[in-house]
Amino acid sequence: MAKRAHISLKTKLAATLLQLGEVVAREGGAIAWEPFVSYSHAKQMTADQLISLYEFHHNIRHAEDGSIHFSNLEPMLRSAHRKRTAEIDVPAIAKGKRIRRKEDEHKAQRVVPLPGDGFDPNQPITWDDIEGRLEGRPWPKGRIRSRGFDTTRTKGFDGKVRKRRARHLADTESSPNQTGEG
Repeated sequence: MAKRAHISLKTKLAATLLQLGEVVAREGGAIAWEPFVSYSHAKQMTADQLISLYEFHHNIRHAEDGSIHFSNLEPMLRSAHRKRTAEIDVPAIAKGKRIRRKEDEHKAQRVVPLPGDGFDPNQPITWDDIEGRLEGRPWPKGRIRSRGFDTTRTKGFDGKVRKRRARHLADTESSPNQTGEG
């Protein structure tokens, strides 16, 4: 019995990529699986040619610290990968950069001690430091008074607003039997 030849990793990768495909709908509602590369075309290619049709997509984007571990990689046809990168990944990465830039600008606008205030710029600012800086502000201390409600008007069940009747008149009109008439 002859010893089998060693199968290289490149050949194994090409064979694995050849098995990739997609589920497609056929006429009449039938569903079928179609390979991305047909078997007849693959027979005419070398392993390098078949591998060159694919690129590896990072599920957790490389720009967002995604690893190059095999569990984070997804083989995609080169054309599909480039389309996904252009339409989904690049805009998402740009949005993340915009958000981080805005956050950095916001952090730069926080209450910062002025030179000569006695603060060490290398130490973090505590809430007590901020409250101390706000003591000389012009707004008054104490409770904010409520405006109250307009007690001269009332809203009926029909949604219309009308003048409120005096309470003692409303009580006597609603119960005429209190006067003894009847």
